[in-house]
Amino acid sequence: MKLRMYEYKCRRCGVIFDDNAGYPSDMVERHIGVLAIPDSDEEKWIKKDYPNHYLGDLQLKSHHECKDGGYGLGDLIGCSEEYEPTEE
Repeated sequence: MKLRMYEYKCRRCGVIFDDNAGYPSDMVERHIGVLAIPDSDEEKWIKKDYPNHYLGDLQLKSHHECKDGGYGLGDLIGCSEEYEPTEE
């Protein structure tokens, strides 16, 4: 299964970061589409198709530790390129 990561931009320091969690590529693409052009039916189908991965509005924000040691809030700006998971 191919994956993508949600990407965020920190409001505090401007750094672009991800939440270090891969989600099914198709789900992320569909979710980004629903955010751009709201479609309640499509959102219901995403929830049904990906009940263990789709977090809805919880995926709109994240946080990270800034270089100066403070914490910044991040807003969703998109997603990473599609990739294959690596086995460790």
